[in-house]
Amino acid sequence: MKLIGGIAALAVFAIVATMLGANAGAAQNYETMRGKMEPRGKLRFKLVEKKGKVRLDDVRVGFRCGEPEERSGVTFGSDPGDPIRLDRQGRFSHSAVDKEIGFEFKFKGDLNRRLTNGEGTFRWQGTTFEGFECDTGRLTWTAELRV
Repeated sequence: MKLIGGIAALAVFAIVATMLGANAGAAQNYETMRGKMEPRGKLRFKLVEKKGKVRLDDVRVGFRCGEPEERSGVTFGSDPGDPIRLDRQGRFSHSAVDKEIGFEFKFKGDLNRRLTNGEGTFRWQGTTFEGFECDTGRLTWTAELRV
């Protein structure tokens, strides 16, 4: 039954991609997932098809931290050719370090087979783009497909 569900999902994706005039080499917008982080924060990312595989792109994460608490955020995976790859089980992991600014972040997750929801963790350590020191600790996130 899982195989039939996977085939049906691929068939739907193929129809949508064809309707959008999908180019085999270019990343095509698929769907947008939105969610929240606990204890505070939110995220959004797009699922795109590139070279026949679904990937995460244009990831936007908003979070709060510091004393007094400040709002900050980060956007990544939006450079051409830079979407985040999913493994065969729908898991992914992405991290970045910038020694010049002085930060490190980690973004991990797991999407269900139907690509309708997911969950994972996010952590930011170091200086934010707004210039304050921040360690979010390990934040958990959940997201679902929003059409």
